[in-house]
Amino acid sequence: MNGYGSEIIQSLKSMLIGRRAIVPLLAVMLLIPLSFFSFLLFHTVAELVSIVVATSAFIVAWNTYGFSRNPFLLFLGTGLLWLGALDLFHTLVYKGMNIYPGVTDANLPTQVWVATRYLQALLLLAVPWFGVRTLHRGWLITTMGGIALAVWAWIMSGYFPDAFIEGKGLTPFKIVSEYLIVLLLILAGLHLYWRRKRFDPQMVALISVSIVATIIAELAFTFYIDVYGLSNLIGHSI
Repeated sequence: MNGYGSEIIQSLKSMLIGRRAIVPLLAVMLLIPLSFFSFLLFHTVAELVSIVVATSAFIVAWNTYGFSRNPFLLFLGTGLLWLGALDLFHTLVYKGMNIYPGVTDANLPTQVWVATRYLQALLLLAVPWFGVRTLHRGWLITTMGGIALAVWAWIMSGYFPDAFIEGKGLTPFKIVSEYLIVLLLILAGLHLYWRRKRFDPQMVALISVSIVATIIAELAFTFYIDVYGLSNLIGHSI
C-alpha cells in the first residue's frame, strides 16, 4: 500500500477507535434513552443535531473559502445547508408534532425524507467532481437553493409519489427509493475513491465513513411499518 493509502487507513482508525469516535458514541448513548421517554423528542433532537452540524459545516466552509480556496468543502458545505433546511421541514411536519397545519399522517414527512436523501446521495456523488473546480459562491448557493426549493414545491404540490400509507406502511416507491439511494451512495464512494489522490486523506476518510453510515441507515428505513418503530430508531441513531 502506498503512503497515501496508509494515510487514509490511519485516518479511518483515528475516527473509528480514536478520540474522534467518542463524541458521536456519546451522542447516540444520550439519544437512545430519550426514545423510551418520547420518540418525538428523540426524533426532534436527533434531527436538530444533524441540522446544527450541517449548518456549522456550511458556515466554516463559506467563511474560510476566501483564503482556503477549497472548492470541495465549499460545495459540500453549501449542499449540506440546504439539506439541513429540508431536514428541518421534515422534523416540523413529523407525525405527532402538530406544528404544520393539515398534516395528520406520516406521508408528508416520509416524502420529504426520501427526497432529501436522494439529494444527499447526489451531492456526495458530485462533490469529487466539483471539488477540484473554481466555484462562485453566489451561483452555488443560489443554484442549490433553487433545487431544494423546487423539490419542496414538488412535494407540496401533491404530485410527488406517496411514501407511506397509514395502516399499510411503506409504499413500493419508498422501498425502491431507499435501495436506489444506497446504489447512488455506493457510486459516490467509488467516485471518491477514484479521485482520492486529489483530496486530503482525512477528508476522504471522513466522507467514506459518512457514506457507509448513511447506507446502513437507509437500509434500516426499508422495512418499518410504524414511524415510531425500532428500525426508525436505528436509522435515526446512525
